[in-house]
Amino acid sequence: MKIPVGRPPVSAPEKVRRHPSDGAGKLVFDAEWDASQAPPNTKVGLTAVSKIPIEAATAQIKIFHIQGNIHSPVAVIRAPYQNGKVKTEWLTTPVKGGNFEAGEYYFEVSVNGYLGVTPEGLVLRDATQRNSDGFEKPKPKPKVVF
Repeated sequence: MKIPVGRPPVSAPEKVRRHPSDGAGKLVFDAEWDASQAPPNTKVGLTAVSKIPIEAATAQIKIFHIQGNIHSPVAVIRAPYQNGKVKTEWLTTPVKGGNFEAGEYYFEVSVNGYLGVTPEGLVLRDATQRNSDGFEKPKPKPKVVF
């Protein structure tokens, strides 16, 4: 027996509750970082534009870090939502523990139950290369035969 299109399987009631018929809970924001890389402790812009009109004044932004299978929350920001757009900045804060350059940062924007998630991650890089090893390996000395 084939299940009709648009009808969730009987064993998946959570899918019915997660996506109400009015569109709330679905991805309706185009969200992106204003840069693809940034050094730690600098301000990076976040932009999210709504595809549908929403009556609201504020948005909630959740920033999280993903490295492999580890998903770590980093910050929650409240930002103004005006003219179908959310525009704010985040002071890049590395996740505690480990190498700050490992993994990527994403954000999720939420306005009255309408969501948006960044498709591309933000990578923290040390712009001054303070953490790189400046020493070169010694070059082999030529053999001198007399």
